[in-house]
Amino acid sequence: MDVLTTIDTHTGGEPTRVVLQHWVESQARREPKTQFVDSRHGDAERWDSKSDPGGTDGGFRADTDGPIVGDMSTSRPQQPGAIAARDWLASQADWIRRSVLSEPRGCESMVGAYVCEPVDDDADAAVVFFNNTGYLGMCGHGIIGVVEAMAWAGYLEPDTYLFETPVGNVSVTLDPDRSVSFTNVASFRYATDVAVQVNLEDSLQSFASDTLGLPADGWVSGDIAYGGNWFYLIHVDQIDARSIKQLLDYCDHVKQALQSEGICGEDGAEIDHVELTTSMGEPVHGAKTFVLCPGGHYDRSPCGTGTSAKMACLAASNLWSPGQVWTQQSVIGSEFECSFRYADEQPTDLTNSRGERVNVTIKGRAHVCAETTCVFDPDDPFSLGIPAPMPSSASDDRASSNTGVQPC
Repeated sequence: MDVLTTIDTHTGGEPTRVVLQHWVESQARREPKTQFVDSRHGDAERWDSKSDPGGTDGGFRADTDGPIVGDMSTSRPQQPGAIAARDWLASQADWIRRSVLSEPRGCESMVGAYVCEPVDDDADAAVVFFNNTGYLGMCGHGIIGVVEAMAWAGYLEPDTYLFETPVGNVSVTLDPDRSVSFTNVASFRYATDVAVQVNLEDSLQSFASDTLGLPADGWVSGDIAYGGNWFYLIHVDQIDARSIKQLLDYCDHVKQALQSEGICGEDGAEIDHVELTTSMGEPVHGAKTFVLCPGGHYDRSPCGTGTSAKMACLAASNLWSPGQVWTQQSVIGSEFECSFRYADEQPTDLTNSRGERVNVTIKGRAHVCAETTCVFDPDDPFSLGIPAPMPSSASDDRASSNTGVQPC
Protein backbone atom coordinates (compact mmCIF):
# COMPACT_ATOMS: atom_id res chain seq x y z
CA MET A 1 0.00 0.00 0.00
CA ASP A 2 1.13 3.56 -0.70
CA VAL A 3 0.95 6.23 1.98
CA LEU A 4 1.13 10.01 2.05
CA THR A 5 2.09 12.00 5.14
CA THR A 6 0.56 15.42 5.78
CA ILE A 7 0.61 18.03 8.54
CA ASP A 8 -2.83 19.45 9.36
CA THR A 9 -3.24 22.98 10.67
CA HIS A 10 -6.06 25.44 11.17
CA THR A 11 -5.94 29.21 10.90
CA GLY A 12 -8.77 30.87 12.76
CA GLY A 13 -10.75 27.63 12.50
CA GLU A 14 -10.15 27.03 8.76
CA PRO A 15 -8.17 23.82 8.11
CA THR A 16 -5.15 23.39 5.82
CA ARG A 17 -3.63 19.99 4.97
CA VAL A 18 0.04 20.48 4.08
CA VAL A 19 2.05 18.09 1.87
CA LEU A 20 5.77 18.72 2.48
CA GLN A 21 7.71 15.68 1.37
CA HIS A 22 8.71 16.83 -2.13
CA TRP A 23 9.96 20.15 -0.78
CA VAL A 24 11.97 18.33 1.88
CA GLU A 25 13.56 16.11 -0.76
CA SER A 26 14.40 19.14 -2.94
CA GLN A 27 16.52 20.69 -0.17
CA ALA A 28 19.17 18.01 -0.67
CA ARG A 29 19.57 19.16 -4.30
CA ARG A 30 19.61 22.87 -3.57
CA GLU A 31 21.49 25.37 -1.44
CA PRO A 32 18.80 27.60 0.05
CA LYS A 33 19.62 31.08 1.36
CA THR A 34 18.40 29.87 4.76
CA GLN A 35 19.79 26.70 6.29
CA PHE A 36 16.76 24.58 7.12
CA VAL A 37 17.30 22.10 9.93
CA ASP A 38 14.84 19.30 10.59
CA SER A 39 15.21 19.43 14.35
CA ARG A 40 12.12 17.37 15.02
CA HIS A 41 12.20 14.55 12.51
CA GLY A 42 15.88 13.87 11.79
CA ASP A 43 16.27 14.07 8.02
CA ALA A 44 14.39 14.14 4.74
CA GLU A 45 14.34 10.37 4.38
CA ARG A 46 11.66 10.22 7.02
CA TRP A 47 9.17 11.80 4.65
CA ASP A 48 9.28 9.09 2.01
CA SER A 49 10.39 6.11 4.07
CA LYS A 50 6.96 4.51 3.78
CA SER A 51 6.59 5.00 0.05
CA ASP A 52 6.67 1.96 -2.18
CA PRO A 53 9.31 2.66 -4.87
CA GLY A 54 8.45 -0.40 -6.92
CA GLY A 55 5.71 -1.22 -9.42
CA THR A 56 5.46 2.25 -10.92
CA ASP A 57 4.76 3.31 -14.45
CA GLY A 58 5.88 6.88 -15.04
CA GLY A 59 5.37 7.55 -11.34
CA PHE A 60 1.95 5.90 -11.21
CA ARG A 61 1.00 2.43 -10.14
CA ALA A 62 -2.02 0.70 -11.67
CA ASP A 63 -3.78 -1.84 -9.45
CA THR A 64 -6.14 -4.06 -11.37
CA ASP A 65 -8.49 -4.25 -8.42
CA GLY A 66 -8.12 -0.69 -7.15
CA PRO A 67 -7.57 2.95 -8.09
CA ILE A 68 -4.47 4.42 -9.69
CA VAL A 69 -2.32 5.96 -6.99
CA GLY A 70 0.80 8.03 -7.57
CA ASP A 71 4.04 6.91 -5.96
CA MET A 72 5.32 10.05 -4.23
CA SER A 73 8.88 8.67 -4.15
CA THR A 74 9.23 8.76 -7.96
CA SER A 75 6.41 10.97 -9.25
CA ARG A 76 7.02 14.71 -9.00
CA PRO A 77 6.88 17.87 -11.16
CA GLN A 78 9.36 17.82 -14.03
CA GLN A 79 10.21 21.51 -13.46
CA PRO A 80 10.54 23.61 -10.29
CA GLY A 81 8.16 26.43 -9.45
CA ALA A 82 4.55 26.93 -8.37
CA ILE A 83 3.11 27.16 -11.90
CA ALA A 84 4.84 23.97 -13.04
CA ALA A 85 3.69 22.20 -9.87
CA ARG A 86 0.10 23.38 -10.32
CA ASP A 87 0.05 22.20 -13.93
CA TRP A 88 1.54 18.83 -12.93
CA LEU A 89 -0.95 18.39 -10.11
CA ALA A 90 -3.92 19.29 -12.32
CA SER A 91 -2.91 17.12 -15.28
CA GLN A 92 -1.05 14.16 -13.79
CA ALA A 93 -1.39 14.06 -10.01
CA ASP A 94 -4.88 15.29 -9.19
CA TRP A 95 -5.21 12.17 -7.04
CA ILE A 96 -3.32 14.10 -4.34
CA ARG A 97 -5.96 16.83 -4.20
CA ARG A 98 -8.91 14.46 -4.45
CA SER A 99 -7.64 11.92 -1.97
CA VAL A 100 -6.52 14.22 0.85
CA LEU A 101 -9.49 16.63 0.72
CA SER A 102 -12.48 14.50 -0.26
CA GLU A 103 -14.53 12.43 2.14
CA PRO A 104 -13.99 10.04 3.85
CA ARG A 105 -10.46 11.32 4.48
CA GLY A 106 -11.07 15.06 4.25
CA CYS A 107 -13.91 17.58 4.32
CA GLU A 108 -15.27 20.27 2.02
CA SER A 109 -13.92 23.16 4.12
CA MET A 110 -10.33 21.89 4.05
CA VAL A 111 -7.71 23.50 1.80
CA GLY A 112 -4.66 21.56 0.65
CA ALA A 113 -1.15 22.97 0.23
CA TYR A 114 1.49 21.24 -1.87
CA VAL A 115 4.92 22.62 -1.00
CA CYS A 116 7.73 22.08 -3.49
CA GLU A 117 10.94 23.43 -5.01
CA PRO A 118 10.79 27.06 -6.25
CA VAL A 119 12.07 28.24 -9.61
CA ASP A 120 13.19 31.61 -8.19
CA ASP A 121 16.61 31.36 -6.53
CA ASP A 122 15.54 34.01 -4.01
CA ALA A 123 12.48 32.02 -2.93
CA ASP A 124 12.57 29.51 -0.09
CA ALA A 125 9.70 27.33 -1.32
CA ALA A 126 6.87 27.16 -3.82
CA VAL A 127 3.32 26.31 -2.78
CA VAL A 128 0.15 25.37 -4.66
CA PHE A 129 -3.20 25.63 -2.89
CA PHE A 130 -6.25 23.56 -3.80
CA ASN A 131 -9.72 22.82 -2.48
CA ASN A 132 -12.49 20.31 -3.06
CA THR A 133 -13.22 21.69 -6.54
CA GLY A 134 -9.83 22.63 -7.99
CA TYR A 135 -6.77 24.87 -7.69
CA LEU A 136 -6.50 28.32 -6.11
CA GLY A 137 -4.33 31.26 -7.08
CA MET A 138 -3.46 32.10 -3.49
CA CYS A 139 -4.80 31.32 -0.01
CA GLY A 140 -4.15 33.62 2.94
CA HIS A 141 -5.11 31.31 5.78
CA GLY A 142 -3.31 28.55 3.88
CA ILE A 143 0.06 30.34 3.70
CA ILE A 144 -0.14 30.97 7.46
CA GLY A 145 -0.90 27.28 7.95
CA VAL A 146 2.02 26.24 5.73
CA VAL A 147 4.47 28.33 7.76
CA GLU A 148 3.12 26.93 11.03
CA ALA A 149 3.41 23.37 9.69
CA MET A 150 7.00 23.92 8.54
CA ALA A 151 7.93 25.54 11.85
CA TRP A 152 6.32 22.74 13.85
CA ALA A 153 8.24 20.18 11.77
CA GLY A 154 11.50 22.00 12.50
CA TYR A 155 12.17 23.55 9.09
CA LEU A 156 11.55 27.23 9.86
CA GLU A 157 12.73 29.53 12.62
CA PRO A 158 11.53 33.11 13.24
CA ASP A 159 12.62 35.04 10.15
CA THR A 160 11.30 36.36 6.83
CA TYR A 161 10.85 33.97 3.91
CA LEU A 162 9.74 34.17 0.29
CA PHE A 163 7.13 31.77 -1.08
CA GLU A 164 6.20 31.35 -4.73
CA THR A 165 2.53 30.94 -5.59
CA PRO A 166 0.97 30.56 -9.06
CA VAL A 167 -0.08 34.24 -8.94
CA GLY A 168 3.17 35.70 -7.64
CA ASN A 169 5.66 35.78 -4.78
CA VAL A 170 4.50 36.32 -1.21
CA SER A 171 6.80 37.55 1.56
CA VAL A 172 6.11 35.83 4.90
CA THR A 173 7.46 36.61 8.38
CA LEU A 174 7.35 34.11 11.24
CA ASP A 175 7.50 35.91 14.58
CA PRO A 176 8.92 34.43 17.82
CA ASP A 177 5.39 34.06 19.23
CA ARG A 178 4.51 31.89 16.16
CA SER A 179 2.25 34.53 14.66
CA VAL A 180 2.69 34.95 10.90
CA SER A 181 2.52 38.06 8.73
CA PHE A 182 2.44 37.87 4.96
CA THR A 183 2.43 40.55 2.28
CA ASN A 184 0.08 39.44 -0.44
CA VAL A 185 0.31 39.82 -4.20
CA ALA A 186 -1.02 43.10 -5.58
CA SER A 187 -4.77 43.52 -4.99
CA PHE A 188 -7.17 45.94 -6.62
CA ARG A 189 -10.81 46.88 -7.08
CA TYR A 190 -11.92 46.04 -10.59
CA ALA A 191 -15.46 47.48 -10.59
CA THR A 192 -17.73 49.23 -8.14
CA ASP A 193 -21.51 49.37 -7.65
CA VAL A 194 -22.11 46.34 -9.87
CA ALA A 195 -25.82 45.52 -9.70
CA VAL A 196 -27.35 42.09 -10.10
CA GLN A 197 -30.84 40.77 -9.36
CA VAL A 198 -30.91 37.73 -7.10
CA ASN A 199 -34.01 35.54 -7.38
CA LEU A 200 -34.93 34.24 -3.92
CA GLU A 201 -37.78 32.30 -2.39
CA ASP A 202 -39.88 34.30 0.07
CA SER A 203 -38.23 33.12 3.28
CA LEU A 204 -34.71 33.82 2.01
CA GLN A 205 -35.76 37.20 0.60
CA SER A 206 -37.18 38.07 4.01
CA PHE A 207 -33.84 37.12 5.58
CA ALA A 208 -31.96 39.25 3.05
CA SER A 209 -34.26 42.22 3.63
CA ASP A 210 -34.92 42.02 7.37
CA THR A 211 -31.55 40.73 8.62
CA LEU A 212 -29.01 41.78 6.01
CA GLY A 213 -30.72 45.06 5.17
CA LEU A 214 -30.73 44.46 1.42
CA PRO A 215 -33.42 45.66 -1.02
CA ALA A 216 -36.71 43.79 -0.95
CA ASP A 217 -36.86 43.58 -4.75
CA GLY A 218 -33.85 41.24 -4.90
CA TRP A 219 -31.48 43.72 -6.52
CA VAL A 220 -28.08 44.00 -4.86
CA SER A 221 -25.03 46.13 -5.59
CA GLY A 222 -21.45 45.17 -4.83
CA ASP A 223 -17.80 45.64 -5.72
CA ILE A 224 -15.65 43.25 -7.75
CA ALA A 225 -12.10 43.01 -6.41
CA TYR A 226 -9.02 40.83 -6.69
CA GLY A 227 -6.95 39.73 -3.69
CA GLY A 228 -5.26 36.63 -5.12
CA ASN A 229 -8.73 35.25 -5.95
CA TRP A 230 -11.81 37.06 -7.34
CA PHE A 231 -14.50 38.41 -5.02
CA TYR A 232 -17.91 40.06 -5.20
CA LEU A 233 -18.27 42.12 -2.00
CA ILE A 234 -21.62 43.24 -0.56
CA HIS A 235 -22.06 45.50 2.47
CA VAL A 236 -24.80 44.26 4.86
CA ASP A 237 -26.24 45.42 8.18
CA GLN A 238 -25.20 42.45 10.30
CA ILE A 239 -23.61 38.99 10.19
CA ASP A 240 -24.63 36.42 12.79
CA ALA A 241 -23.08 32.96 13.20
CA ARG A 242 -26.53 31.62 14.13
CA SER A 243 -27.63 32.29 10.53
CA ILE A 244 -24.89 30.39 8.70
CA LYS A 245 -27.34 28.27 6.68
CA GLN A 246 -29.22 31.33 5.42
CA LEU A 247 -25.94 33.16 4.74
CA LEU A 248 -24.68 30.21 2.71
CA ASP A 249 -27.92 29.98 0.75
CA TYR A 250 -28.00 33.69 0.04
CA CYS A 251 -24.37 33.88 -1.12
CA ASP A 252 -24.86 30.82 -3.32
CA HIS A 253 -27.80 32.54 -5.02
CA VAL A 254 -25.67 35.64 -5.55
CA LYS A 255 -22.92 33.56 -7.13
CA GLN A 256 -25.43 31.87 -9.42
CA ALA A 257 -26.84 35.27 -10.42
CA LEU A 258 -23.36 36.56 -11.27
CA GLN A 259 -22.71 33.50 -13.43
CA SER A 260 -26.13 33.75 -15.10
CA GLU A 261 -25.53 37.43 -15.98
CA GLY A 262 -22.01 36.73 -17.21
CA ILE A 263 -20.48 39.09 -14.65
CA CYS A 264 -16.82 38.31 -14.14
CA GLY A 265 -13.42 39.71 -13.26
CA GLU A 266 -10.63 40.96 -15.44
CA ASP A 267 -10.05 39.06 -18.68
CA GLY A 268 -13.16 36.95 -18.07
CA ALA A 269 -11.96 35.54 -14.74
CA GLU A 270 -14.64 33.71 -12.77
CA ILE A 271 -15.79 35.39 -9.56
CA ASP A 272 -15.68 32.31 -7.36
CA HIS A 273 -15.94 33.99 -3.92
CA VAL A 274 -18.83 36.02 -2.50
CA GLU A 275 -18.05 38.15 0.56
CA LEU A 276 -20.56 39.85 2.86
CA THR A 277 -19.11 42.53 5.13
CA THR A 278 -20.47 44.65 7.95
CA SER A 279 -18.61 47.45 9.73
CA MET A 280 -17.20 47.01 13.24
CA GLY A 281 -16.62 49.72 15.83
CA GLU A 282 -17.44 53.37 16.22
CA PRO A 283 -15.46 54.90 14.66
CA VAL A 284 -15.11 52.01 12.22
CA HIS A 285 -11.86 50.08 12.69
CA GLY A 286 -12.69 46.84 10.90
CA ALA A 287 -15.28 44.54 9.40
CA LYS A 288 -16.96 41.27 10.19
CA THR A 289 -17.26 39.01 7.16
CA PHE A 290 -18.92 35.96 5.75
CA VAL A 291 -17.16 34.42 2.75
CA LEU A 292 -18.59 31.80 0.40
CA CYS A 293 -15.71 29.74 -1.05
CA PRO A 294 -15.63 27.99 -4.45
CA GLY A 295 -16.43 24.55 -3.04
CA GLY A 296 -19.72 25.71 -1.51
CA HIS A 297 -18.55 26.04 2.10
CA TYR A 298 -17.92 29.16 4.16
CA ASP A 299 -14.51 30.35 5.36
CA ARG A 300 -14.05 29.85 9.08
CA SER A 301 -11.07 32.21 8.99
CA PRO A 302 -11.40 35.91 8.05
CA CYS A 303 -10.10 34.87 4.57
CA GLY A 304 -6.72 36.31 3.61
CA THR A 305 -7.47 36.93 -0.06
CA GLY A 306 -10.91 38.26 0.87
CA THR A 307 -9.31 40.61 3.40
CA SER A 308 -6.96 41.80 0.65
CA ALA A 309 -9.92 42.41 -1.66
CA LYS A 310 -11.70 44.37 1.08
CA MET A 311 -8.63 46.51 1.74
CA ALA A 312 -8.31 47.20 -1.99
CA CYS A 313 -11.90 48.50 -2.00
CA LEU A 314 -11.23 50.69 1.04
CA ALA A 315 -8.13 52.10 -0.61
CA ALA A 316 -9.93 52.75 -3.90
CA SER A 317 -12.67 54.70 -2.07
CA ASN A 318 -10.12 56.60 0.06
CA LEU A 319 -11.78 55.25 3.18
CA TRP A 320 -8.58 53.92 4.78
CA SER A 321 -5.00 55.17 4.88
CA PRO A 322 -1.80 53.27 4.04
CA GLY A 323 -0.24 51.73 7.16
CA GLN A 324 -3.38 52.11 9.28
CA VAL A 325 -4.33 48.86 11.02
CA TRP A 326 -7.64 47.27 10.01
CA THR A 327 -9.25 44.29 11.80
CA GLN A 328 -10.98 41.66 9.70
CA GLN A 329 -13.16 39.24 11.69
CA SER A 330 -14.67 35.97 10.49
CA VAL A 331 -18.21 34.81 11.07
CA ILE A 332 -16.97 32.61 13.96
CA GLY A 333 -15.00 35.47 15.57
CA SER A 334 -11.39 34.74 14.54
CA GLU A 335 -9.43 37.82 13.45
CA PHE A 336 -6.66 39.07 11.16
CA GLU A 337 -4.83 42.35 11.60
CA CYS A 338 -3.98 44.02 8.30
CA SER A 339 -2.80 47.15 6.59
CA PHE A 340 -1.90 48.13 3.04
CA ARG A 341 0.64 50.10 1.05
CA TYR A 342 0.42 51.16 -2.55
CA ALA A 343 2.12 48.67 -4.85
CA ASP A 344 5.44 49.73 -6.39
CA GLU A 345 4.20 48.95 -9.89
CA GLN A 346 0.93 50.46 -11.07
CA PRO A 347 -0.83 49.78 -14.38
CA THR A 348 -0.55 52.48 -16.99
CA ASP A 349 -4.30 52.29 -17.59
CA LEU A 350 -6.52 52.38 -14.51
CA THR A 351 -9.81 52.39 -16.41
CA ASN A 352 -10.27 48.66 -15.84
CA SER A 353 -9.14 48.42 -12.22
CA ARG A 354 -10.85 51.63 -11.06
CA GLY A 355 -8.43 51.62 -8.16
CA GLU A 356 -4.69 51.54 -7.59
CA ARG A 357 -2.93 48.29 -6.83
CA VAL A 358 -2.15 47.74 -3.15
CA ASN A 359 -0.07 45.19 -1.28
CA VAL A 360 -1.91 44.07 1.84
CA THR A 361 -0.02 42.75 4.87
CA ILE A 362 -2.03 40.35 7.04
CA LYS A 363 -1.13 38.97 10.47
CA GLY A 364 -2.68 35.82 11.94
CA ARG A 365 -1.93 32.62 13.80
CA ALA A 366 -2.24 28.96 12.86
CA HIS A 367 -2.10 25.84 15.00
CA VAL A 368 -1.08 22.30 14.15
CA CYS A 369 -3.90 19.89 14.93
CA ALA A 370 -2.67 16.60 13.43
CA GLU A 371 0.01 14.76 11.55
CA THR A 372 -1.82 12.41 9.22
CA THR A 373 -0.69 9.31 7.39
CA CYS A 374 -3.04 8.79 4.45
CA VAL A 375 -3.16 5.09 3.56
CA PHE A 376 -4.19 4.01 0.04
CA ASP A 377 -5.66 0.52 0.22
CA PRO A 378 -6.02 -0.96 -3.31
CA ASP A 379 -9.14 -2.80 -2.10
CA ASP A 380 -10.82 0.46 -1.03
CA PRO A 381 -13.21 1.76 -3.73
CA PHE A 382 -13.06 5.21 -2.10
CA SER A 383 -9.28 5.29 -1.62
CA LEU A 384 -9.14 8.49 -3.69
CA GLY A 385 -12.19 9.99 -2.01
CA ILE A 386 -15.89 9.95 -2.68
CA PRO A 387 -16.43 11.65 -6.06
CA ALA A 388 -18.14 15.00 -5.81
CA PRO A 389 -21.35 15.43 -7.84
CA MET A 390 -21.03 17.50 -10.98
CA PRO A 391 -22.18 21.11 -10.43
CA SER A 392 -25.26 22.26 -12.28
CA SER A 393 -24.45 24.43 -15.28
CA ALA A 394 -25.11 28.13 -15.10
CA SER A 395 -27.79 29.74 -17.18
CA ASP A 396 -26.95 30.48 -20.81
CA ASP A 397 -28.44 33.92 -20.37
CA ARG A 398 -25.44 36.23 -20.63
CA ALA A 399 -27.20 39.58 -20.58
CA SER A 400 -25.34 42.18 -18.57
CA SER A 401 -27.59 45.23 -18.80
CA ASN A 402 -27.27 47.84 -16.03
CA THR A 403 -24.10 46.21 -14.63
CA GLY A 404 -21.35 48.23 -16.27
CA VAL A 405 -19.29 45.01 -16.52
CA GLN A 406 -18.66 43.14 -19.72
CA PRO A 407 -19.94 39.56 -19.83
CA CYS A 408 -17.53 36.65 -19.83
